[in-house]
Amino acid sequence: SSAEISVVMNRAPYGGDVILSGFTPPAQALTDVVKITAIQWTDDSADMPITYTFAYVKRGIASEKAAQSLGTRGTPSSSTWKRPPAGNWTIFCHVFDTYSAKATVTLQLDVEPVVLTAEKQDEMFSSIKSSSDTGDVSGGMQQGGNLAAAINDQATEEAASPASSSRRLQEENAKQERSKTREKILDVVADLSNSASNDQNAVSQLAGVVQLVVQDSTELTNASIDSGSGLVEKSLELARSKGQGLSGGTPDKMLDSLGSLIDAASRTYTQHNATTEDRRRRLSEALESGSGEAGSGDAGSGLEVNAVVEDADPEAQAATRRFASIVGSTDKLGNEVGKGLVAGETPALISSSNMGMAIGKNKKCGYDGASVSGASSGSSAAAQLSMPQGALC
Repeated sequence: SSAEISVVMNRAPYGGDVILSGFTPPAQALTDVVKITAIQWTDDSADMPITYTFAYVKRGIASEKAAQSLGTRGTPSSSTWKRPPAGNWTIFCHVFDTYSAKATVTLQLDVEPVVLTAEKQDEMFSSIKSSSDTGDVSGGMQQGGNLAAAINDQATEEAASPASSSRRLQEENAKQERSKTREKILDVVADLSNSASNDQNAVSQLAGVVQLVVQDSTELTNASIDSGSGLVEKSLELARSKGQGLSGGTPDKMLDSLGSLIDAASRTYTQHNATTEDRRRRLSEALESGSGEAGSGDAGSGLEVNAVVEDADPEAQAATRRFASIVGSTDKLGNEVGKGLVAGETPALISSSNMGMAIGKNKKCGYDGASVSGASSGSSAAAQLSMPQGALC
């Protein structure tokens, strides 16, 4: 006996191409507007409408998970990349039919650097405001991320320069200015996020912009840590409201941001904790000296010291809350990724430059005593993890 099954395959959109326009090559960083246009794409009538997404990544990076989205998926067949950062880039155009069959075209774009002066930064912020005022959330997000990429390049160049006492002072001043710029970018991105779409690609764009802004944890103020943490929460909130989970490399971008924020928050926590302990010691010594009972350490004076110190340094308490909040966001990210898993399947691995996360789902007691492969982090290889026997059941 025999049997036959006919399977109708859905082909992706076809017949089209993608072109770049709006500038004279090579493009000028933080200046030109690059228009990306998909032309002459078609498909079977039953597979309409065709929708498009656009993204970019540094040339030579193999994984598209690192690509930065240029906005939402939709029927418009063109997108603009406003004031791109310096570098050699690969641009992606994905063309979908109504069943999400996908065709992909890649293009190369070289962008020449410009000197990042205070005037150029003011020009960028003015352009971001213009995008915001006209409802172009994606364009504003793009430019915020592009400016962040430019100051990241500046920080990298300074770190590679020969050290000297005079240069060290200049670099410290420049570092302080970049800290202010990062804080300002996060403020405008937070305003833009209030009108952001919950489309998967828009969430990915927001996550990618935050990743760029908080990349250097040593240049984050407390206000930047709070804003960055809030924007990661906003990204997760938008993803939950859509109910479609996180696409592509979005979890990796979020985890990378959280790693930088944890590093920055732990640094301020350590600093304030040391300050608090020093104040407690000095105040305790002063109280003991004044009472003539040095070294007695009675409980009453100890309580008094703690109360005075805690009132005197609310930043120490704020640092503790800040750190706990970011760790909580990391848990929420794991929960969001876990929603898309099936019990018993191979855990999802999320890797970033400074953190790695393995998220698995299993039946009750399924991970009790089991060995699970962890995720790599930066230059650190993945490790085997295991839950102690009896820890879960």
